[in-house]
Amino acid sequence: MKKYLRPIICLILLAVLVISFCACGENTVDTDTDTESNISPYGDTRFYDFETGLIGKKLPYKEVHQLDVSSTPGCKEGWKYRFDNTFIVELYTFDKDSDSYKSFAETNYITSLGNPIPVKFNGTICIYISNWQDERVDAVYDVFKNLKN
Repeated sequence: MKKYLRPIICLILLAVLVISFCACGENTVDTDTDTESNISPYGDTRFYDFETGLIGKKLPYKEVHQLDVSSTPGCKEGWKYRFDNTFIVELYTFDKDSDSYKSFAETNYITSLGNPIPVKFNGTICIYISNWQDERVDAVYDVFKNLKN
């Protein structure tokens, strides 16, 4: 009887391990698109509208991430869209009542960490494009110009 006990215990332990691994793999993600948290991760819906416009024009980007805008005066939110290594687009929104925004909109430059960055404004949102010579510029800029303030 003792010689059968060890294999039986090993099989029981193996079964417990398999069951526990299978249980870990059953985590589900809530895909209910009616909840507000799934609609947009952005504070300003124009970022979502920008992405929708890019999709409509078949302009795929590889990644998007939120920018730290704490060093840009008057800026409320910023997102960076990387299409590839040579084409990057950044969008920034501003507080319409800030003096910085008024100055930036006048000159079409914003400052971040004291460095001037050339941008184009559409109301309180602006766009920075890393390579204005890229073939996608016109289509991306068209999406940007159609954003509603």
